[in-house]
Amino acid sequence: MKKKSMTQLLLMVMMLGTALLAYKLIPYQKIADNRSIDFQKLIPEQFAEWKVEPNQVVIEVPAEMQATLNKVYSETISRTYVNKKGERIMMVIAYGKDQGDSNSVHRPEVCYPAQGFTVEQKIPATFQINERKMDAIRLVAKNAARIEPITYWITVGDYLIATGVEGKLAQLKYGLRGQIPDGLLFRVSTLGSDKVAEYEVQKKFINDLYRALPDEKRNFVYGKSTFSLN
Repeated sequence: MKKKSMTQLLLMVMMLGTALLAYKLIPYQKIADNRSIDFQKLIPEQFAEWKVEPNQVVIEVPAEMQATLNKVYSETISRTYVNKKGERIMMVIAYGKDQGDSNSVHRPEVCYPAQGFTVEQKIPATFQINERKMDAIRLVAKNAARIEPITYWITVGDYLIATGVEGKLAQLKYGLRGQIPDGLLFRVSTLGSDKVAEYEVQKKFINDLYRALPDEKRNFVYGKSTFSLN
């Protein structure tokens, strides 16, 4: 009887320890709660040689896709900027306050096909912004005669991530600290068949915006640092 009671006690202790460990590993603090940024005022309507184009055309998103996006993203900014040369940049920033396991940023190569586009020529891109090296993704979306080169990147918490695997590792890293990271998708695109020329225009816009933002907003949009396991 005594041996049986001891075994039961040990099992209870083990179960309690497992429950406590599981509780400790459940993230509970949202990084977004400590952000002081007004999202809708995040990006100036005019900077460097760029300004928001009036009378912008809104592209309709299928209702099913929009419902999915509403679950993932808390806020979005969608604008078209134009410079004196008439070069136009379509910019979208989508922000999600909760980037836990059940939520993750939707990449353009998923969203564009849902709107009737084909996506091709997806490649990683690295470019220099001042002292900063940026990792991004480039791809081309096509729909009939519309050819749209795209540059985008994703942040999870304070990290700029280059791959989906890095995104999951960043989630795990925050989770072990008891934190739920937020996430951001930054996307710019232009219209044109000359990819090299279009990507150069996008790169200029990205550089100009980087220099126009104060540190807090810059870190939020571009990531404070590139992800690492250290």
